[in-house]
Amino acid sequence: GESPSNSPSSVLTIWNIPSAAAPAIEAVPPTVLEGKNVLLLAHNLPDNLSAYHWFKGKEPLDKDLIIMHEIKSQETKQGKLHSGRETLYPNGSLMLQNVTLKQSGIYNLNIRPPLYVSSTTQIILFSVVYTAQLSKPSIRSNGTTAVEGQDTVEITCDPPFLKTTYTWRLNGKELPGDTNVSLSQGNTTLTLLKVSRHLKGRYECKVQNPLGVFRSNPFTLDVFYGPDNPQIFPPDKYFEEGKNLWLSCQATSHPKAQYSWNVNGEHWSSRQDIFIHKVNMSNSGLYTCHVNNPTTGRNDFKVKEITIVGKWLLVTSEPDSGVQSNFL
Repeated sequence: GESPSNSPSSVLTIWNIPSAAAPAIEAVPPTVLEGKNVLLLAHNLPDNLSAYHWFKGKEPLDKDLIIMHEIKSQETKQGKLHSGRETLYPNGSLMLQNVTLKQSGIYNLNIRPPLYVSSTTQIILFSVVYTAQLSKPSIRSNGTTAVEGQDTVEITCDPPFLKTTYTWRLNGKELPGDTNVSLSQGNTTLTLLKVSRHLKGRYECKVQNPLGVFRSNPFTLDVFYGPDNPQIFPPDKYFEEGKNLWLSCQATSHPKAQYSWNVNGEHWSSRQDIFIHKVNMSNSGLYTCHVNNPTTGRNDFKVKEITIVGKWLLVTSEPDSGVQSNFL
């Protein structure tokens, strides 16, 4: 058959209510896989008892009797809930062999003092619903790419183990921590509402219960965004005639934006930068950078007014004529 590590299994976890110096029950081991054995070990039982009765359930009902033992007569009687895999020891302890999910629940040990005293003492033993034998989880999603502010992404950690803690990490940091990130289905599903760019990266889920810890392989989500409002560099507005003009348009975008330039309403270039060798007065005007991201379907533009100025030069004439400034 399959090994426990390759197939889901059930676990019976037993908890008891502690009571100092009083009769108590201890589960050995405290966590047991389905198909294994657990001993419900009785402690601090009074001496000279006349009988032990084990029931499954809160009340000592005949229909819930597992097994009983009369000490004086050494008679043992199996109840309706005895499956053939329960053994009662002389000290009152009960061995459950090859445990199943159905055996999870509340156990009641009824001990009877001697001399036919009518009072009884009940020790109730609690057990939680089974825990799964963990295996390495995997991540699935409704998409590996998303557009910022537009798409909602659901990322799920499979399989959904019961009684298991699920935690998430993005790029090594714990989630959520973001108002647009929500957890549901016992933290197995991570929902990114109108995803933003800082949620781009490697996601990992971790599953943990008393039996162990496992982490998934990373799942990578790519978030497309932009272009943001473009900027034109350098910030100067005035450029000297005869010098070279270089302008660069920059906009944050993923994937990289497409650029184009218009000068005074006419298409000039389809590059990110614009270069004009030895500008003259006719190069003055409105320079518009258009940015476009075909993946997000978004676009934007920036307008910059450029003025070409002449070189000022002082020309000195005869002393009696004074000094005049000429625009060359």
